[in-house]
Amino acid sequence: MESKKVLLIDDESSLRRSLGISLLQQGYDTEPCESGVCALKKLKQYENQHMDLDYIVSDIKLPDIDGIKLSRIIKKKYPNVPVILITGYGDILNEEEIRKLHIDGYLQKPLSAEDLAHQFDIIAQGLETEVEERPEVDVAPAIEVKPAEEAPVQGHSVSAYMMIRLNDKALRGEKFIELYRKLYFMDNVLYCDSTNSDYDIVMLIQADDEKTLEDIYRNKVLKMEGVEDIDYLQVKTPMLDANLAEIIKTAEEALSEDTAQLLQQRKFSNYTCASVAIQIEKEKLDSIYPILRFDENVVYCDNTVGKYDLLLLMQGTQFNEINRKIEDKLRNIDGVLKIKKYPIINVFDGAF
Repeated sequence: MESKKVLLIDDESSLRRSLGISLLQQGYDTEPCESGVCALKKLKQYENQHMDLDYIVSDIKLPDIDGIKLSRIIKKKYPNVPVILITGYGDILNEEEIRKLHIDGYLQKPLSAEDLAHQFDIIAQGLETEVEERPEVDVAPAIEVKPAEEAPVQGHSVSAYMMIRLNDKALRGEKFIELYRKLYFMDNVLYCDSTNSDYDIVMLIQADDEKTLEDIYRNKVLKMEGVEDIDYLQVKTPMLDANLAEIIKTAEEALSEDTAQLLQQRKFSNYTCASVAIQIEKEKLDSIYPILRFDENVVYCDNTVGKYDLLLLMQGTQFNEINRKIEDKLRNIDGVLKIKKYPIINVFDGAF
């Protein structure tokens, strides 16, 4: 009898090794992965080679992609593959959370290969029951790593950030409010944030072509009374390994609903936000970008050309949460050279 194939995702090498050996003795062949990006690459390889995968087991705490977020990506792209989440960090999921994630099992550490094998049996029995309830189906369909329907392609546009410093006169009371309003309501502006750091305002603009962006920058914003200088950062598609780029695109499509919800929170809740500008060793972009892009506090991550290489929008329940993430994780990523944080100030408390 052919062994069942299990993708095992956990950053603890000893656990991957011990579970892999024990599961093999019970008829399950494990494919180990130490991170979420590694798992998505393996899934893509299985898809390209038309190979079946029977189960996916993932820890919730991973070094790059949060396991809950990873399960959403997998279930969006590969809905036919059963997913089991495991945790040893007290991240207890209730029944409602499990239902919303559409995962097929949930176990807490410490766990054994027998625990997983028992969960596999429960899932298999459930699949058999589903087949029995569909009399028109004579044979159970194979659990294939088959992608879900692709999202529609969006129209092309280009974007750029303007990191703006104002002169002392423009920073005073009503003069600042007046200038801020002009920038905020200007055509082509996606968002305009006031900060209390090296820059006074961070803007993101969008247009159909680079020439229009340059015109907005040089002939409109830079010439406004009160604007002292601007660091202009054009947003570019990150130059990633082709397979990695496709994986990230797929993951972003799967998480697009989550991103929209985070942006709603940014506008209408008490969440705090910060723009975070990062300089990196460019040859390490392939390893750095996915870690930042899929961090649970990162709403989006843009690759930019100019003074900084990456610009993030980070969100947390308070600024201390964002600070801890920057100090504990972002600064320790290999290849990250410099990080500047720009806390966002709600100038009008949402009222215009």
